[in-house]
Amino acid sequence: MQRILFIVNPAAGFGGAKRNWEKVAPQVQSQFKESETWFTREKGHASDLVKEASAKGFTTLVGVGGDGTFGELVHGVLSLPALVRKNLALGCLPMGSGCDFARHAQLPKRFPDLLSMIEARAVRWLDAGRVQYTDLDGTQKERFFINMATFGLSGDVIRQMEKTGKPLGGKISYLLVSVTSLLKSKPRAIELTLDGKPVKEKNFHTVFVMNTSTTGGGMKIAPMADAEDGMLDVIWVGNLSRGRLLREFPKIYWGGHGGIPGIEFRQAKRIEAKSLEMGDIYLNIDGEALGKLPISVKILPHAVPVLIP
Repeated sequence: MQRILFIVNPAAGFGGAKRNWEKVAPQVQSQFKESETWFTREKGHASDLVKEASAKGFTTLVGVGGDGTFGELVHGVLSLPALVRKNLALGCLPMGSGCDFARHAQLPKRFPDLLSMIEARAVRWLDAGRVQYTDLDGTQKERFFINMATFGLSGDVIRQMEKTGKPLGGKISYLLVSVTSLLKSKPRAIELTLDGKPVKEKNFHTVFVMNTSTTGGGMKIAPMADAEDGMLDVIWVGNLSRGRLLREFPKIYWGGHGGIPGIEFRQAKRIEAKSLEMGDIYLNIDGEALGKLPISVKILPHAVPVLIP
């Protein structure tokens, strides 16, 4: 019999997750009478709770929040020994501002159907990524991700959003900050290597390393991404003018940016990137501002047990 723990991030969705959880908690408790609910207190806390929950015998861990919350659960699970990990399953109740994983996985939109998915406990082992990166203080860190690791303009956007919040919701806030950042964007000098082979391009506005298809609350950056194919999709925007960037930007919402000169699509199992300039180039890992270049990214095939209908 599964032991279910709901890990709620009350700050997700600009506080909306807390309000929404309070509305549905009686329904959850009625359907899962033996379940428990724990609340995160700060950034990174969900990963710590995963380890504690595993030690206490919980078998199904459900993240209640957005992509950052679910990403922390993934990081926590992949930090556990493989023998422990094989007995766990991760679920997602999307109540954050972005919820791109739920969008990619086509999770049910109706709340009762999400609860039925948890009850059925149909597990699929999805790919994940491992990032070895540089923290802002210069120390080396490691992070596991389920959605993406990006840098350049996308890293600047998430840093700005962590400062200003998402008062208009994830999608609109991300759009506005992205457009504002595009107006100031300039190509960054980066050495990018895919599976040991350096790419010719050295100037990038932004680089996306994607395991799933969308980011930023629905931007279909990698429309062909498959989280079960053992590959990471790498999309970069090269040395385009700001005017061209602004004209082409809307196309990413429906994945129509393929074929645009200066925007490239590749696949790789290992990606390295380092800055060729003096200034810091920042990262966005599963919707969180984490560190700067240099980084090394590696695919982990079929590494994460996730509940998907």
